[in-house]
Amino acid sequence: MNKNVQLKIYIGPMFSGKSTELIRLIRREKAIDNNILVIKPLIDKRYSEDHVCSHDYDKVQCVTTKELTSTKNIKYWNNIKVVFIDEAQFFKGLYDFVVECLEVYNKSVVIVGLDGDYKREPFGDILRLIPLSDEVKKLTAYCHFCKDGTPGIFTLRMINDDKQELVGGSDIYRSVCRHHYLLLNKMKFNTSTITC
Repeated sequence: MNKNVQLKIYIGPMFSGKSTELIRLIRREKAIDNNILVIKPLIDKRYSEDHVCSHDYDKVQCVTTKELTSTKNIKYWNNIKVVFIDEAQFFKGLYDFVVECLEVYNKSVVIVGLDGDYKREPFGDILRLIPLSDEVKKLTAYCHFCKDGTPGIFTLRMINDDKQELVGGSDIYRSVCRHHYLLLNKMKFNTSTITC
């Protein structure tokens, strides 16, 4: 067992800089020539099919897959030191894959994703991994409606669609504070009469 193996988790609402943080950490590992694997879910094609992209189009190349376990077939799997997973909430089997990376294959893992969905309910396996983690950071955005630096801690879906998995950007979602989350859900997304 490698004593330096770690699990780091970065969670938060949409537009909180999760992918930006992931890209920063990837570049830090590349700077010391560590062998890394960057993974994102096949479902996320918003900005690129084969890159992890931030909302402001900063990007790094990645492997895109539907199943995390398929990445163990990559020919350089044994040499990988750190596995990075973007939009981790979309992966079925995330918990088992991450535990196996850490405790069987001695690979560090960094995951980013939503801690909750648009209903503020757990999304995927990310929260199950917190007890196993070395580090957890909750990132926040700014509230889209306050426009004064109030933290946006929730993701508000601006359309009527009750699927938990609905990939989108600012065309569908806003980051909001608690006040605006409650207010806008009560008003059914009518933004014309919003007050702070």
